[in-house]
Amino acid sequence: MERTSWIFIKSSFANLTTAASNACFLLIVPALFVRSLTGPEFAVWALVLQIAGYTGLLTLGLQDAVGRYVAYHQERGDPAAGREFFDTAFWLLCIAAAIGSGTIAVLGMRLASLFPQVPTPLLPFARDMLWAVGLTLSVGLPFVAFSGVLIGLRRNEVVAGVLGTAKLILTILLGLIAWKFHSLLWLTVCFVTVNGLSYVALWAACRRIAGARVRFRIPNAESLREVWSYCGTMLVWQISMLMITGLDVIIVGRVDFPALPAYSVALVPVALLTGAMPALFSPLLQVGALYAARGQESQLGPLLERSTRLATIVLAGAAAMLLLFDRELLTAWLGADLAAKAAPILVLVVIGHTVRQIGFPYTTLLLSTNRHGQLVMSPIAEGVANVLTAVVAGRAFGVLGVAAAVVVGSAVGQLLNYYYNLPRTHDKSFDRRGLVARSVLLPILCFVPVLMWALISRFDLAEYLSAAVRVALLLISCGLVWRYAVAQEEKHAVVTLMRGNSHHHA
Repeated sequence: MERTSWIFIKSSFANLTTAASNACFLLIVPALFVRSLTGPEFAVWALVLQIAGYTGLLTLGLQDAVGRYVAYHQERGDPAAGREFFDTAFWLLCIAAAIGSGTIAVLGMRLASLFPQVPTPLLPFARDMLWAVGLTLSVGLPFVAFSGVLIGLRRNEVVAGVLGTAKLILTILLGLIAWKFHSLLWLTVCFVTVNGLSYVALWAACRRIAGARVRFRIPNAESLREVWSYCGTMLVWQISMLMITGLDVIIVGRVDFPALPAYSVALVPVALLTGAMPALFSPLLQVGALYAARGQESQLGPLLERSTRLATIVLAGAAAMLLLFDRELLTAWLGADLAAKAAPILVLVVIGHTVRQIGFPYTTLLLSTNRHGQLVMSPIAEGVANVLTAVVAGRAFGVLGVAAAVVVGSAVGQLLNYYYNLPRTHDKSFDRRGLVARSVLLPILCFVPVLMWALISRFDLAEYLSAAVRVALLLISCGLVWRYAVAQEEKHAVVTLMRGNSHHHA
């Protein structure tokens, strides 16, 4: 238990550094580009990165798959089987890179017809930029296998060091180029160069640590079946995620185009919130694989309950901060006018994505034990509910209808998790009601004082008084969480850590 706890903490800390670098990129780059580029130029940049980013769907979850199988076979003393899985995954990712490159080439040629509102003077460069950025991201797909090997060996800090450093360097260079040259050309060159170098650095680190060498050979049928048994469901999940978080911007653009800037910026805090979950809890993939390799899957029930409870506390706490201080945070970042438009949207998307992310530990542990194939219907149902609601409500209520669709879709997904998925993935002895009561409802109820702000905010209070009330409500909620939602051994660990730090400083 001590060993797996240490692995979890070390890996989570490493992942948090990567999440922090991504947060810097998401927060700093848009703020600088708004002030350095013209409106059409910034729109072209955002559009190209959105289209090129869809190549990430072609990874098929192979990074997590390689990490899981390397950890699994390493624990069982069969590294050759893990190497076989790596070779197969790398071969498939090379095919995915070819498919992604071809798709980007076609989209570039059809860019004018797909997006007729792109200004004619910018169209040739937008096409070239899409080809350069899209091909770079496509070529980077096979390198996902190398990061998977390092994750499987519990060397998350290496992956975090390479990718986190690359993202920070990219953020700094993009900011300097935008401020000094105001040029999309040099921004594109910078993006392509830094990403290309990060791929080489990741390969070099994996070769040095794990001795991973590329073997270009067609895998056998058994290896392909093993990969597909793991990644086939991941493809369904990724298509569902496209419906949940990829099409909403397009729908807003069609039903309420003037509100598109406000909707886009409201998604950035949500991206930071949801991005923290893999950073904190993706190490469950390695820990669960270790238990599965040892035949100790009975330990996964308590692990699921504890990780879900901690995830709910983290999500509810972050959501409370965003909901209480949304206007102040958005105003400091974007200005008062855009903040006023984005704040109502932010409330809905934060609630929706918070509810959806509560199930993250559950799906991660299923991935670790290769039982995620039983979770096919719920992500599809959530994606369909999200898209249909967004289209219907968006036509009726505009951007707020699209934002409300996130809440509807997440509710559908979590209800299916409880009533449909858990009975199929866990035996009857598993306490489903206890999981929901202790790990979900109890932490959320601790934040009831925050919900009181919905009533307090209806009164015309002085600004300093309303801020004081919000701070008091947040502190009361934190006290309730510490008293009722944090386990005794967790309190002891926190107190011990704090005492250790105070003695160190003394």
